[in-house]
Amino acid sequence: MRSRLLQSTQFRLALLYAGLFCMSMVLLLTFIYFAIVREMEGQIKHRITAQINQAVIQYKAHGLEELKRQLSDFLEEEDEGVAIVLLTDVQGKELAGNMENWPEDVEYEDKWLTFDIESAHGEENAHVLARDAVLSGGYHLLMGYSLRGPNRMKQIVLDVVTLSVALAFIFTVLGSALFSRVIKRRLERVNQICAQVSTPCSGATRNWCAGSSRPPTTSRTICARRSTGTASGWRD
Repeated sequence: MRSRLLQSTQFRLALLYAGLFCMSMVLLLTFIYFAIVREMEGQIKHRITAQINQAVIQYKAHGLEELKRQLSDFLEEEDEGVAIVLLTDVQGKELAGNMENWPEDVEYEDKWLTFDIESAHGEENAHVLARDAVLSGGYHLLMGYSLRGPNRMKQIVLDVVTLSVALAFIFTVLGSALFSRVIKRRLERVNQICAQVSTPCSGATRNWCAGSSRPPTTSRTICARRSTGTASGWRD
């Protein structure tokens, strides 16, 4: 039964439709995934840029002590625990922030820094996206955010996309099989009706084609005439 279903033309056509539908779903969900990821990264970069620009303006306007106070207030108000702040002097000594020293193994891309830091809760290392600024007097400011939350969100979105594609493929295959069976049954029914109509009237059809000027009305009338000895066709 399965081999006949797989070899049927209807099932293959329906399966082709299912493949095209799943491909379109994959393309659409992939576009949605990368659009969401791009939007999340854009929001994080915009927030970091705004905060470090505000810190630089604060330092130029009110000096080092006011900047240190602002950074401390910012860390106290930041309840998510994902902000990374570090202010160092010329010797690299920490003046303010929640890091002890300047990060190592930093990767630079344009104006952005990426690096890993150890988690304070014993979890896996956190990936950080940050920007730095060199202030007058040799002070060095670093501000950024841990990407653990956004990475989890990206993984959730990826899982949803994968599950949606898998469900779409399963449902389309099942729908293809059902569609194939429905079409096959309808075609078998049509063939049965054609066979029932053409078989008892073959003689009448031959007489009509041989010299009749008008077709027989129904197969039952023709068969009734043949049984009573009447002609099965009409002559001019």
